[in-house]
Amino acid sequence: SVKDGGIDSDALAADISVTSLTTTHITASGNISASGKIITSELSALGDLTIDADGADILLKDGGTEFGRFKRDSSDFVLKSATNNKDIVFRGVDDSSTITALTLDMSEAGKAIFTGDISGSSTSTLSIGGQATLGGINSTTHITASGDISASGTITAEHFFSSDDAQIT
Repeated sequence: SVKDGGIDSDALAADISVTSLTTTHITASGNISASGKIITSELSALGDLTIDADGADILLKDGGTEFGRFKRDSSDFVLKSATNNKDIVFRGVDDSSTITALTLDMSEAGKAIFTGDISGSSTSTLSIGGQATLGGINSTTHITASGDISASGTITAEHFFSSDDAQIT
């Protein structure tokens, strides 16, 4: 039953079936479920917001075209750019300006492009599976190490400076 433009609390105890509804605001103190589409321009919650997709995919679309997805693949969490050769870009705000911190270039097999430095703890290890190029022609790239630098191949340097004793074998 409907009273004063609202739904009577007695009706809320049972299932409500609606085939068409136009409204500007719906408030619920419990769960809302739907087997079809829910069309809205904003979704908010006073507490945590849970999206539970039993199909393991949360699709992100614009105008009906998928551009990305969140997926559970086995036990892995997958973030996917669904458009061919389009990047995944991580942006943030630094000193009131929007910056791009990291770009994963999908047209280059996921090449990671960091805008700033890459740093690790004193026990971190950098492992590169192929040839490593630091800087470029006329580069002012510096390698600073507080521990050993080792290679199973050749290390080539145009200029070498050491503030301590250096051992090259």
